[in-house]
Amino acid sequence: MDKLLEEAEEIIKRESFFEYIPGKHRKQLKKMIKKGDGGRNPRFFDPWMRIFKGGEKEHPSSSKKVKVLKIGDIAYIALEDFLSFGSLIKFRVAVRKAACAGDPVIIDLRDNRGGFLSFCFEMAVLFSKSSGDDILIAQRYKNKKEEATRVEDIRVEHTFNPFRGKLVVLVNEWSASASEVFVGILKQWGFPVVGEKTYGKGVSQDDFPLSDGSTVRTTISEVFVGNNRLALHKVGIEPDYYVRDNRKIFRGLTGTKKDRQFMKAVEVLKKMK
Repeated sequence: MDKLLEEAEEIIKRESFFEYIPGKHRKQLKKMIKKGDGGRNPRFFDPWMRIFKGGEKEHPSSSKKVKVLKIGDIAYIALEDFLSFGSLIKFRVAVRKAACAGDPVIIDLRDNRGGFLSFCFEMAVLFSKSSGDDILIAQRYKNKKEEATRVEDIRVEHTFNPFRGKLVVLVNEWSASASEVFVGILKQWGFPVVGEKTYGKGVSQDDFPLSDGSTVRTTISEVFVGNNRLALHKVGIEPDYYVRDNRKIFRGLTGTKKDRQFMKAVEVLKKMK
């Protein structure tokens, strides 16, 4: 245990964006290492820190987290998270079908808690209106160093024609992390956002191995979106059209005429040129 604690502390002191104070935080860290169940403590110095005993389990390649429907002439794409490669593929296919058919698109990111930024980028560039030098995100590390990811960095691995149709994005107060990055990128390119102010998680995590095969996940950077370095953390993204999410009581309303946010998105689509 003492060896693992030393290893974890060394990683955290070197990599963590937040300040670790041994005398104040060591007891909680020791508990997390002992449990190793991937649980987190929102009151800890790093609210997103996790310890996975034996390493984190790989995420499945399932595409079940993407729901694609044709509602009238609208292609409705609901994405639960950015965790699955299968979801990325299904999302790409749905967008390309909509583009070929000339259908307007509604992307529903309500209750999407985030996931891998790499999947987020690959989905976002499908809608790119830039020449390639637009910044997707800038990550600021504890040493104040910044690293930017640009459209061209993602495009270089893919050949495709960006979507040029009408699109609206739906969000609510539980749209967080990578979903907020996605929304911020599309908003930079002029696509309207409907719903509520997003959660406001603008920090990213990375995983580091321990000698026993366990994994320490710690926050390594703050994330800023777009050329204007839009801050997300504890701020969130304001929608262009605020509509309260009335599905909080009736979840079965999603994508129906009683879903106020969805109907506002339809209204916005109809007014777009």
